[in-house]
Amino acid sequence: LVGAVLGAGAAAAVAQRRAQTAADLGALAGARAHADGGDGCAAAAGVVAANGSTVETCSLLGPDLLLDVSGSVGDLLGGLVEVHAQARAGPGG
Repeated sequence: LVGAVLGAGAAAAVAQRRAQTAADLGALAGARAHADGGDGCAAAAGVVAANGSTVETCSLLGPDLLLDVSGSVGDLLGGLVEVHAQARAGPGG
């Protein structure tokens, strides 16, 4: 039982890191696309999806792109536990 609980905790931690990575990469890609005159949120959504997560919200704050991302992992009872991550990216200065 302890092993199952530890395994579920480790799976949730991996899902959280995966969602954060997707958010970070998506925000960078979206900020780059926006800086180039493209649709930053569409670019971000493609990268986030390719990394196994879902964009919850995407917004622009001046030149910066703000991204909220979610992902999920199965729990011990067969349900899903949702994890969330946020990222912000923009041009360096």
